[in-house]
Parts: sequence; structure tokens; C-alpha cells
Amino acid sequence: MNPFDFPVVIDTGQFQTRIGSSVNKLPQIIIDTILFEKIEVKEINFGEKIFSDKLGINEQCIETELLSSSNNWNPQKQSLLVNGYQDITHPFNYLDGLDWNLLETFWTDIISREMCYDTTMCPVLLSEPHNAPFDFQDHSMEFFFESLSVPSFNSISQELLSVDAVQRGLPHIFQKSNSKGSVGIIVHFGDSSIRILPIASGYLLSDYIGIINLGGYSITNSLFDNFKKHFKSSSPITYKDIDNIKSYGIFDGIITKMAIPYICDEILSVARKCPVDYLRLLLKNIIFIGGSSINSLLSKYFKNYFETLLERNNISVDDIQVINLSNSSNIEEKILGRCSTWIGGSYFAKNSGLVGHFFNKEQYEEYGSCAIRRLFDQGVVNTA
Repeated sequence: MNPFDFPVVIDTGQFQTRIGSSVNKLPQIIIDTILFEKIEVKEINFGEKIFSDKLGINEQCIETELLSSSNNWNPQKQSLLVNGYQDITHPFNYLDGLDWNLLETFWTDIISREMCYDTTMCPVLLSEPHNAPFDFQDHSMEFFFESLSVPSFNSISQELLSVDAVQRGLPHIFQKSNSKGSVGIIVHFGDSSIRILPIASGYLLSDYIGIINLGGYSITNSLFDNFKKHFKSSSPITYKDIDNIKSYGIFDGIITKMAIPYICDEILSVARKCPVDYLRLLLKNIIFIGGSSINSLLSKYFKNYFETLLERNNISVDDIQVINLSNSSNIEEKILGRCSTWIGGSYFAKNSGLVGHFFNKEQYEEYGSCAIRRLFDQGVVNTA
């Protein structure tokens, strides 16, 4: 089996990109979505206040155990070693816009240099990120056909790919009803937002997707604003440093308390918009997937808060099931939770029945860069 016979799947996020041949179960490369010149090791010293209650929150919100168990942590110096990037640029920034030149350079580097793929031989499936510009599919199709000369291409939303990954990878995870099939809600933590994805009869109800403008980017911003004065470093503390520190888990309690009220309110709002006979089944089955902002405390505190919210709204739901895939003790479930978009793309790309759903160079030349939207609207192809 030649991996080059299978499409390459690229899941580009604001902070991390996952890429690999769909013949594999997992992405071959997980890399920061950045361009930089050099990496240096930076030592960050923690001030005593970071471990006190003077920040206006409970001391228990700082999860020091995870930090203390790290090989990069020096308890005598109260310092942590992290990777510091020099001359860093972000090609994908939702707030400042998308720099296509940088993003195209980034894609070219990881495909041609990191993976050493001959792009003229490999179809490409690209995930369309949350909050991507309207012309993301158009522009990316033009780049992959014109600059990398791929034989075929497709771009599918992260929501569809993630839902497909969970349903295929864990087909029994959703609540089942004889008359309503698989029903539940997936809470997808992204870089720019948290998406509430309702599933009914096994399908994503796209018209009722909820969006919370609290993603990894804004969480990092909040941590940066509140805690940068408690860190000391030989060079200025950056957002990337806070992201690095966040990955050790010491902010899990703070992130949990920050996110849970918004998530609970939006889940209830989304469920109420869906067909009424699905309401209680949707609220019974909540699944967390996504990136580094998800932590082990979320499901622990979420259920209590959510049950209280339902009681206040006079909604009776028995046996609520909350599953945190991204922090599961089962390694396969954890990987599925963290890499759901890429895994969903891999399922799609290597499904022989969906080969015709990729767009070839002839279709691109006939319909232009908007081929995906035009052919989808005409019903010639679909992406689900």
C-alpha cells in the first residue's frame, strides 16, 4: 500500500496544523501554524503571587501539581523552560485577518519540505477552519491547483469533519432512540470560538449550530492580561509563552470557571432551537472535543452547573452523560478528541465511495476557484 496513492489531509488551525496521508490513522505532523527564523529556550520565573489568592480567585484554580511534575519545571527557582520563537509571524489570525502569502508559504513548507510529498501526485483535502474568510475555499483551491499542481482537491468545514470522526470512531457514544437515532451535542473547542454542534437522527443540524466567542485565542488573551505581571523573563512575555504555560495545565481551574457558564447557556439555547421532541435527548448527551483549552476539570464541574441551570429553567433531564474525549484516560478516545477534524478528514479522504467528491483540474478550469460552492449548490456533489 503506497501512502502517496491516498489524499493528504490538512487541518489548519490558528495555532496548530495537523497534516498527514489519509492512509494513516493519525496525522504524521502536528506543527504550530507559524513561521519563524529561530527557536531559543526561554526560562520564565513565576512570582509568588501567582500561587496565592491575591488574584481575586480561589487558590485551587492554580493546578500546581501538573506543573511540578514536568521535567521543565525547576521548583527551587520557581521557573519553567519553554520554547521561545524569534521573528515569529502568524499567517492565520482571525482578528487581524489572514495573510495568504504567509499561509501559502507555510503550506508549501510543510508539504514539500517537512513531508517531502510530490504534490502533483497527491490529492489534498483541506479543512475549512472556524471563522475562516468567505473566500477561503476559493482562494485555497486556486493555490493548490495553480501553485502546487495537485491532481484533485476539496475543502470541508471543520464541524462536519469533527462530527463524522466522532460518529465513525465511537458509533455507540451518542444516546440512541428507536425513533430518533443518534442524538447528542458536541462541544468543539476551537482557536477562535467554541462551537455547539447538535446531532439528531445521526445528522449535524447545521442551521442550529451555536457559537461562543471564547476560544483558545481569547482564553490566552485573558490569561495574558491577568497574569503577565506575575511572570518574569529575560525577554518580554508573549502570547506564545502563555500558550506554552497553559499546556502544562496550571490554568485549568481558571479556564473551567471562565468557560462553563457560557457553554451551559449556549447548549440550552441551541437545544431549544432544535425540534422540540429532541430537546431532552440532546441535553442528556454532551461530548467535549478540541484543543488545549479543554481540561480534566471541565466535565467534573460542568455537570453540576448544568443540572442547576436546567432546574432553574424547569427542565427535567435524568442521567445526563458528559464525556470529555480530549482528556479521556483511553488513549484512542483522547487522540480522537484532540485530532477529530483531521481524523474525520482521513475517513472522508480514503473512502472509495467518495472519490468523486474531490474536484479535479478540469472542473476547476471550467467553474473557476468557486467550483466547490457552485457544484455543491447545483447538487452535482456534496461534502457530507
